[in-house]
Amino acid sequence: MLLSGGEKKRLCLAMVSAWNPDVLILDEPTVGQDLLQKERLSELLTSIQKTGKTVILVSHDVEFLWSLQPRVVVMARGGVLDDGPAQDVFRNREKLSESNVVTPHLLELSNHLKINATSSFKSVSDACSQILLAIRSE
Repeated sequence: MLLSGGEKKRLCLAMVSAWNPDVLILDEPTVGQDLLQKERLSELLTSIQKTGKTVILVSHDVEFLWSLQPRVVVMARGGVLDDGPAQDVFRNREKLSESNVVTPHLLELSNHLKINATSSFKSVSDACSQILLAIRSE
């Protein structure tokens, strides 16, 4: 039986997780994953972090990272351009532009709708809920 690229990534993650490492480093873990698999990966990473283990993600998938709200390090030309909470780093348009990183769509949407920084959308379902509440309150 042949495995797809996404299936191979999930199998590798399962094998590494079975070793119960203290630090888990993942390089582009969402490549080849559909929305359901990304949600499962997010749940797995969150549960791993809750056990006190360290998870390091190398990723260009800003939408996935935004939903996790991790500490983010933006790099370009071999150096660190920005480092801090996702809420802060993804709002620094100058540094994102310098490193060719795009702003997460949910952050752009919350900015466009003038949702304040502390309550910006963390997920699509969160965005839907907040938008419906805003519509109903008008």
